[in-house]
Amino acid sequence: MEVHEQPEAAVEWLHAPAAALGGATPLAVSRDGPGLQRALALLGRIEQGVFG
Repeated sequence: MEVHEQPEAAVEWLHAPAAALGGATPLAVSRDGPGLQRALALLGRIEQGVFG
């Protein structure tokens, strides 16, 4: 999955609060299996252009 073309953009995304994750950062929610699945699902939606 190559949503972010630049490594810097990926790092920024990991540390940015996401409304779809209840205001948590993708990095914070990825600390357990279910949270990781939520972050990956969000990344998949971004890749597909689904923002709602």
